[in-house]
Amino acid sequence: MYKRLDQLILAILFFILLLPLFFTSSTLFPWHFGKTIIFCISVDVAAILGIIYLRKTKNIEINFSLLDFLLLLFVLILGVATFFGFDPVRSFWGDQSRAQGVIVYFHLYLYYLLIRQFLHERHVIGLYCKTIVWVAVLSSLIAWLGPYLPFFSGKIAIGDRISGLLGNPIFFAGYLLAPLFLSGWLITNVKIGNSKKFIFTGIFLFLLISIFGSQSRGVLLGVVVGFFVVALDYLIRFTEGKQRKKLLMLATIGLIALGGIFILSKTTEFITGISPSLQRVFDISLSTETGKTRIMAWDIAVQGWKERPFLGWGPESFQMIFDRYYDPRFLAYSFKETVWDKPHNFLLELLVSSGLIGLLSFLSLFIVAVYSVITPNNSPHKNAENIFLDDKKNSWLLGFLIAYIVQSFFGIETTLSLLHLFFVFALISIVWGRNMTFSLTIKKYYTKIPKHLMQGIVSGVFVLAIFLLGITIYKQLHLYQSSKAIALARDSVELDADMTKWINRAEQALYVQSPYIWENAIYVVQDMARLQDLDVLQEDMVKRIFPLLEDIFLHKIGKNEDVYQYHFWLGQTYQFYSEYVDPTFFERSNEEFEKAGEISPRQQRIPLLLAKNYLLQGNQDRALATLDELVYKNNEYAEVHWFYGLALLQSGKKEKALQELDIGKSYGLFSKQNILFLIDVYAKEQRFTDVVTLYKMLIELEPNNAIWYTRLAATYAALGSTEEVIESINKALILDPSLSNDAIEFLKSQGINQ
Repeated sequence: MYKRLDQLILAILFFILLLPLFFTSSTLFPWHFGKTIIFCISVDVAAILGIIYLRKTKNIEINFSLLDFLLLLFVLILGVATFFGFDPVRSFWGDQSRAQGVIVYFHLYLYYLLIRQFLHERHVIGLYCKTIVWVAVLSSLIAWLGPYLPFFSGKIAIGDRISGLLGNPIFFAGYLLAPLFLSGWLITNVKIGNSKKFIFTGIFLFLLISIFGSQSRGVLLGVVVGFFVVALDYLIRFTEGKQRKKLLMLATIGLIALGGIFILSKTTEFITGISPSLQRVFDISLSTETGKTRIMAWDIAVQGWKERPFLGWGPESFQMIFDRYYDPRFLAYSFKETVWDKPHNFLLELLVSSGLIGLLSFLSLFIVAVYSVITPNNSPHKNAENIFLDDKKNSWLLGFLIAYIVQSFFGIETTLSLLHLFFVFALISIVWGRNMTFSLTIKKYYTKIPKHLMQGIVSGVFVLAIFLLGITIYKQLHLYQSSKAIALARDSVELDADMTKWINRAEQALYVQSPYIWENAIYVVQDMARLQDLDVLQEDMVKRIFPLLEDIFLHKIGKNEDVYQYHFWLGQTYQFYSEYVDPTFFERSNEEFEKAGEISPRQQRIPLLLAKNYLLQGNQDRALATLDELVYKNNEYAEVHWFYGLALLQSGKKEKALQELDIGKSYGLFSKQNILFLIDVYAKEQRFTDVVTLYKMLIELEPNNAIWYTRLAATYAALGSTEEVIESINKALILDPSLSNDAIEFLKSQGINQ
């Protein structure tokens, strides 16, 4: 029975490695949120079985290493930071978009303990490492081939950067980091034959190419530094004489080649001519668009940390810090860049979420791990003896640890990449932690405590642990149900366009009482905005959904009134209710926007929404004054000029409106609807040359739409450009020959005989 429990726990641990291949289409964020839920439930089940196993065995030896204690300390610090944090509920459970609450870290530590206790035999550890590598290979194959296979339609993004079933190139590259270095370890395993070495060399190169395919420069920089550390460590500790000279020469040639490619990418167009993707990989500069926005985000993180330097704000709190210290320059890179929930620097994220104490505890893990790997171990764990058959393999683990830290300066962590990190820590602790361990034999303490008392204590602890794990499983299933409900609602907008389904599903998503209910409420308001753009939002929908949304946001504000997001989305909720049901609620909407503006005084969205409210209330002067002030403070951004132009046009100030729209059209013309709107405006002003430019933009968006060519022909006719009229008509007829009769009549009306 015990052996079967042991085997079942091992089966669950191996099952967890398959999570990168999962795609939970029934949940929101199916590339990672569903994986995290499955991971947590799997760990809970394995932990329950492990407790039963320990309870029955009694005489099991537990070896504690320094890494065990430091990792526990790190997770406990995150828990304390959560308890004393800005929003404890959000920090504990996280959200669906990132799934990085402290509950996930608790499960990662449980996973670590399960590895430590049940993955102790040499051949099992080797098989586990190989499984990690082979799953990464399969994930990479899916990433490369998936966009061209019908089965993966809608599951894998098509673009220049591959991301596979992880949904994000950065996530994908970070996930491949450990398998890449583990494959290097397998190559240097002296026990495998030449044929297997050849296979794993191919795998190593394939994983490296896949990381290049993601074009994630932070991870690639980590890989380069990690390889350098591997080579340097190997040269210093394991080579001498001619072999050292040869390897040193190869390393020098490699560095010169990389340096040459980098210089070429900066000084010539040679690399771009070969591959634009390769050019992006070597375009490592803080002056790029992403470089500038990240520097601003890092600066905000530091400002937030200074306010709470020791224990931070709690996990998943960066969005609140970002809103407080918002830099208006983010608008220069679009409205999407005005919302950041991660600083794109995991170390800064830890500094913000758990303070200096949390960051130092995390870095101490790497210091101890590096020390353990480079320090000779004369007394390895008896069950792990000779797992690493020679010390050459240490170099690859050392390289991984350094590469991980380097990429952490630029990345966002996910459950899958953290899972690999915790496994490597467990592996190091098993193999090299023996010098820093002491043993605890449970049975020994039975003789020192009265039998009945001891049995009662042990039974009580085990029952309590199983009860808590059962509660966790129940809550994880509840979170899944909540995510499924809001995912169905969003599908009703994006896929079905069925408003009856949407309102019913949206209500259900808001009725499910889960820690994510505030997030679901935000998504419902976003859906309402989308439905309004499609001109299908109706009064009865707003009436039905409004009370639920108001209660949720007011409840969150009652718990913490200093959160910009809660006031912002409640203001939008009141705005919809005012437009469609009761205009008296405009004042409430204004109040919430103003409160949001007090928390984030430099955020440009607030004046724009306030101006919209003023216009809807008929107060044009106040709306224009608000926008005029916004333009004065943010004159360099096209977005504010565009909305100011719209307001001026609505107020009848046509001349000034056209000036503002001309300045702001670089923003407005990203939308087909805005292009059509501006065509109407320019046509009324007989600015036909500008209309021609706009129709050409529509043709670029929809090159097979014959209507745009016919309208372009009409515009050329207004300009008296006969040759262009004929050319445009001919292109329209190629696309749609059924227009031939209309085309002939049109040409005759223009006095053109063709």
